[in-house]
Amino acid sequence: YEHLDNHIVTFDDVADMSERDIGILIKALSATDLAIALKAADTDVATKFFGTMSQRAATILQEDISSMAPLRASEVSAAQKRILETARKLELEGKIQLSQKEEMY
Repeated sequence: YEHLDNHIVTFDDVADMSERDIGILIKALSATDLAIALKAADTDVATKFFGTMSQRAATILQEDISSMAPLRASEVSAAQKRILETARKLELEGKIQLSQKEEMY
């Protein structure tokens, strides 16, 4: 995992993925984990996720997030960690690329 850790360090780094890859990731996630993670996510990250979804799906998810009770930081962190683990698994399977940024030397 050392190689992968160089590509994606935090949940916010997911915003660097392509829209196609975010779409694949979303399909592999539980709706609950995604809602919890996005409730506390940076606006840019949430916008990137919502932008890859159909308008209907994004509206439903936004409504779910709005109706959620306040969450503990540990709950958000655990959901974001599960999403990162899923992303790493999908990259290992060759289904997505975690980072669009090319390393420069």
